[in-house]
Parts: sequence; C-alpha cells; structure tokens
Amino acid sequence: MKFVKILFTLLLLSATLMAFTACDSSDNGPCVEHSFGEWQVWQEGNCIQKTILSSECIKCGYFETKEDDFVKTKHPEEYILIYDKKEPTCERTGLTEGSICNVCGEVLVPQEEIPAKGHRYENYYCVDCNDLAPNVMMYPCGSNVTAFLVLNDDKSTYTLSIEGTGAMTLSNYFTEYRNSITKIIVQEGVTYIGNEAFIDIKQVKEISIPNTVTEIGYGAFQGMEQLEKISISNTVTKIGMRAFQGCSSLQSISLPDTVTEIGDYAFNGCSSLVKITSDPVYSTGQGIHRVGNRAFKDCTQLTEVYIPYVRFLGVYVFSGCEKMKEYTIPATLETI
Repeated sequence: MKFVKILFTLLLLSATLMAFTACDSSDNGPCVEHSFGEWQVWQEGNCIQKTILSSECIKCGYFETKEDDFVKTKHPEEYILIYDKKEPTCERTGLTEGSICNVCGEVLVPQEEIPAKGHRYENYYCVDCNDLAPNVMMYPCGSNVTAFLVLNDDKSTYTLSIEGTGAMTLSNYFTEYRNSITKIIVQEGVTYIGNEAFIDIKQVKEISIPNTVTEIGYGAFQGMEQLEKISISNTVTKIGMRAFQGCSSLQSISLPDTVTEIGDYAFNGCSSLVKITSDPVYSTGQGIHRVGNRAFKDCTQLTEVYIPYVRFLGVYVFSGCEKMKEYTIPATLETI
C-alpha cells in the first residue's frame, strides 16, 4: 500500500513537470517561457484608432497584441471629403481645392481664397459676365436699336449713344436726364430717327447723322436750343414735321441732294439760322419735291436761301423771316 502511494506521487509530480516543460512540434500546450518574434501590424490604425501590433510565440503559436503609439495614424481614404475648386467671378471670390476627414473632422488641405477677377468692360458690357457697366444705362428704342446713356468723367453729365440696326422708334425712356445730356452719337446702322427722339435736350451743340439714316421723324430735334451744327448725310430723303423747330442756335443748314421732303414747321423758330442751301441733281430730276407749311417761319436771321429745285411750297414758308429780302422762285415750282 505504501508503495502504491509513492508511485502515485511520482506520477503526479511527473505530470506537473511535463506541464512546464518546453513545447515541441508535437505539443500545443503553453510554454514555460514564450519566445516572441518581431512585432507586426495586425490591424492598421486610422485617425480615430491606433495601429494594433501583434507578435507570435515561435514555440507554441501563442500571440499577443498591443497598441503602437509610434506609428503615425492616417485617415481612411473612403472618408476623405474633397472640396472642389470654386472659380472666382467678376464680383465674388473663389476657393482653391481642399479636403477634410469626414471621420474626425481634421482639415487635411485647407481651401484658400482666390480674389475676384473684377469686371472687364468693352462696349458697355463685361466681357466675362455680360453685366452692364455701372456708369451706363440702357434703353430699348426699337426692335434692334438700343440707347446707351453713359455717365461722363465729370460724373454729372451724360453721352447718349444710339446703336443698332433699323429704326429708332421709342425715345421717352431718358426724359429725366435730358438736361444732363451734353453729347449725342447716332451710330451707323440706324435708319430712322424717331418722333421726338431728342426733343428738348438743351445742352448738345453738334450732331452728325450717319449715312444709314433715310428719314428724320416728327420733332426729332425740336427744342434743342444749344444745337449749333448738324451734319445731314446724303442718304436722308425726308425731314419730318417740326424736326428742328425751336433750335434757336442753329446757324446754317445744308440739305443733301437726296432730300425730297421738308415737313411742316421743320425749321420753325430757328432764330439764328442765316443760311439754307440745297444741291439738287438736275440730271436725274432729283431735288426737294415739297417744302411744308411754315417750314422756315420765324427764322428771323435768315438772309440766304438757295433751294433751286422745288415743286411745292406750303403756306407761310418764310413768314417772320424779317431779314430775308427776296427769294427767287425756281422754275421747277408747280404749287405754292
């Protein structure tokens, strides 16, 4: 019996010793002392989670893990939000391309402000955004004709430019600025100067009518008291009623050979008008067919009239022309 107890004790001790014996290829039990290899990345870290390292025992395969405080964390690419570049406009600033981590909120590439480009004006409009220049007002005055009212450098007066193709038919849009307009430009392409187009614009002294205009409408230049000189192109065929009535500073007028009709009261009250000339083309029979009623009434300084080709003279054509002593009636006159 004593022998059996001694044998059992020896077996128990042997089993205990075996439990603490170094493992081999045929034994998967724990080591008395592990022999770990190099630490390897087990789980890649990111901006909110550190990298996890692991190391395996080369004897038993047991492994341990730990956080690596020395490996630089990085942001997951799938969570990086890219802000596109925002191009600047004429008035608004832009931004460069940037990025931010959508997980931790860290700004990776900051967006920088790009200055606004500013307007570049040509022919009243910005070439980049097509905005009208701040010193310009625009008024439609025909299906294809536009009036541009441009503030001059003195910041108190304006230049009125009529541009486009075809007839100028509307003219009352810039009424409130009439007393501040000092220059009028009618561009080539305009074919008709509308009724009362420039009525009562009192600060303009000179106007040139381009060679695309064929007709001057009713009261087009009426009441332009400072108008001293007007150049009528040789394409104009008709001068409308009261077209130059009350242009009290106008001193002379040369009518091109294309004019065939002068309307009633056309030059009525042009009290400084001294000379009127006309150049008909006899070879074609072209000349003034009709001079309307009171066309030159109250031209008190008028002394010289040369209209050698005319067919019809209205009533009181030269009424009130105190300084005109005589007028030779042309042989072409048919009605008076």
